[in-house]
Amino acid sequence: MLHVTNTNKLKTFRASFQSLAFSGCALLLVLTLTATAQARTIPFQTEAQYSYRLEDKLLGDFLQSFMAEQGYQVVISEQILAKGQRLNGIRKGTPDEIFTSILNTNNLVPYFDGSKVYLYQLSEMLQRYVAVAGEDIRPLKQAILSMGLHDAHNFTGFNNGTGLVSISGTPAYVDQIQGIIHALNIKNLNAASEFQYFALKHAWATDRVFTVGGREVTIPGVATILRQAIGEQPTTFSSHWDEATPSQSESLKGKGMAALGKAGEKANPVLAAAQTQKNENTQVDHQGPAFIPERPT
Repeated sequence: MLHVTNTNKLKTFRASFQSLAFSGCALLLVLTLTATAQARTIPFQTEAQYSYRLEDKLLGDFLQSFMAEQGYQVVISEQILAKGQRLNGIRKGTPDEIFTSILNTNNLVPYFDGSKVYLYQLSEMLQRYVAVAGEDIRPLKQAILSMGLHDAHNFTGFNNGTGLVSISGTPAYVDQIQGIIHALNIKNLNAASEFQYFALKHAWATDRVFTVGGREVTIPGVATILRQAIGEQPTTFSSHWDEATPSQSESLKGKGMAALGKAGEKANPVLAAAQTQKNENTQVDHQGPAFIPERPT
């Protein structure tokens, strides 16, 4: 009777545990499906047994020849090659067993994209975050899942509430996921403004201040004009070529456009400055590079 009672309790416990485990697995499945579909592994073509006797064999050289025998092109990271690790002893088993053994003993991480096998050191793993608009989450997720690029080390997570996309894995995997985002023309909301360098030949990048008729007049540079055109707020740059240089041309001594003010009409300081600096404005100025902020892509 005691045995039966214990059995019933055991059955009850098992049922409760299975229910809890099922709930936990269901939750884990939901979380996993938001990031991945069926994991991709390297499909070795044979289960035959192989044996390799290695004597001071370079790790990179062996992996290149071994994967070539299995019909795969392998891309080995520069860090692995530079380290110059060597293999010794006997390696035997199926191709999958030998490959896994070498990965584990040398702390290597693989990534297979369906065409090439990429190998990296564990220290080369990356994590990147991309913030996208809510309406872009679904098409991005479908595109990534349909390609089945993920595995235990390479995966992408999605947060529908915040639009945050987390990309974790080898550099090749991260680059490919970012390439998918770019191909779908999905905008990264967290992208910082980028700057491009333009070497100007016939204009100043920065504003210039001139003294005309005893008053200071500011002539906007190309950077200011372009910022105004694209609706950007002015940005202050401080360096040696940002310093304004007063006019050095010979003064017209009241005979130029500024003289109009003496005749009862209001002088136009911009035109006066342009007239005064006619010679300087036509000279080539190589000291005024422009940094123009681009909108995030």
